[in-house]
Amino acid sequence: MPFVFLGLLVSHAPARGEETSYNRREEGLTQIPDDIPGNVTQIDLSHNSISIVPNAAFSSFTQLIYLYISHNLIREVNSDIWEGQDGLQYLVTQQDQLLATRRVYQPDKFGASLSVWQ
Repeated sequence: MPFVFLGLLVSHAPARGEETSYNRREEGLTQIPDDIPGNVTQIDLSHNSISIVPNAAFSSFTQLIYLYISHNLIREVNSDIWEGQDGLQYLVTQQDQLLATRRVYQPDKFGASLSVWQ
């Protein structure tokens, strides 16, 4: 099934040349990879078989703006995975089976700056 881009709301986009992307889409991954660069601004782990997101899985990526984790087998994540993610503005969780999604992405932490597609 093709990926459909529904829209994007970003209050700050990095200047051209500043973006660092990490794309492991449709690679059959079963866990979050450990080779993601620390200065990444966009992570695409969509269309894999990831079922568990470890505590603080994305905490070292302080420049992360876009996170695509849709079409995986994720059912639950601990809220501390967002530790250090004050700049996260776009989260795609479509076709994941996340329970209590509002608690997962902590709207009080991100406010209106975070767009969530689920």
